[in-house]
Amino acid sequence: MGAGAIGSRARREVVNVYDLSPERLGMFDVVLISQLLLRLRDPQTVIENMFSVARECAIVAEPYDPDLEALNRPVSEFTGTTDMGIWWRHSIKSMRKMMEIAGFQPVEEVSRFEVENRAGRFHKVVLKGHVPDGVH
Repeated sequence: MGAGAIGSRARREVVNVYDLSPERLGMFDVVLISQLLLRLRDPQTVIENMFSVARECAIVAEPYDPDLEALNRPVSEFTGTTDMGIWWRHSIKSMRKMMEIAGFQPVEEVSRFEVENRAGRFHKVVLKGHVPDGVH
C-alpha cells in the first residue's frame, strides 16, 4: 500500500546527513538515527542537524562501548576507519553530552540491550532527546 493510499504525506528523500536542514527538508515531529554515529567523521554536526529539523524529539539508537562507559566522564574514541566503516567508539555519556550540546533537553535513556548480527555481539543504547518548548 503506497503513502497516497493511506493519506500520508511522507516521501523518501535521499540526502547526506551533513546537509540535513529545515530549508532542505522541512520539520519533523520525530527524527531517528540508528547505527550511524559510529560511522561518521563528525557525529556532533549530525546531531545538531537533527535538532534543527526536530519539532518534538530525536531518538538516537547506537552502539556504545562498555569499557568507555565505565569511565566517569563523557568519552568517544577515534578509531580511524575500519573495513566495516567504523570511525568512533562512544560511551553513553558522550552521546548524551553531544545531544545536550546540540540543544536537546532533557535527554533520557530509554533502554540498553545487547545485539548480535554478522559483525558479532555488541551493546546498544536508545536515547531520547526532547526539543524544549518554544525553540522552533
